[in-house]
Amino acid sequence: MNPKRRSFRKKGQFCKMIVELDRFEQDVRELEKKLDETASAFDVDAMRDELDQLHREMEQPDFWNNLERAQKDATSRIKTITDRTQGIADLRAQCEDAHTLIAMCDEEQDESLVPEIESEIQDLTQKIGALYLSTLLRGEYDANDCILSLHAGAAAPRPRTGPRCSTACTPAMPRGTATRCASSTSWRGTRRASSP
Repeated sequence: MNPKRRSFRKKGQFCKMIVELDRFEQDVRELEKKLDETASAFDVDAMRDELDQLHREMEQPDFWNNLERAQKDATSRIKTITDRTQGIADLRAQCEDAHTLIAMCDEEQDESLVPEIESEIQDLTQKIGALYLSTLLRGEYDANDCILSLHAGAAAPRPRTGPRCSTACTPAMPRGTATRCASSTSWRGTRRASSP
């Protein structure tokens, strides 16, 4: 093989990799933007203030007198806030790791890092999507189970069949013609076509 062609092929692969890395960088930036929007919906600063308030309440001597209230309200809320804020911080760190991985792949021109970058971006996409969904389900009762029961209601009216249907849909239908009736699943006109 001609060495000039080989170097051209390598340059072509490298250019393709550069374009791919730019796309990865853009994907990570879009994911960071979505993460910031999602985090702002949670109002992380207010959550930290609430966490500080809950810790101050727990330090009060009479707080633990009502053990049921302490476990139900404060402990579960602290766990929820801690998990949520830690999850957002972990996702931000994972975005930074993805940027670092992209830069390392670009500097070293190492194509073997591309699948790792792709899996990192896919993982970020799933986690940020799940976090976004949880912003929609953050009401007071959204964390609870639900019971759903379906009851049959008024059914749709039965489709018209027979000679009445043929005149209701199209009054003038030529003899021997079979067309599909719009209000039923049966063929209209077959009966009429067979009659003398």
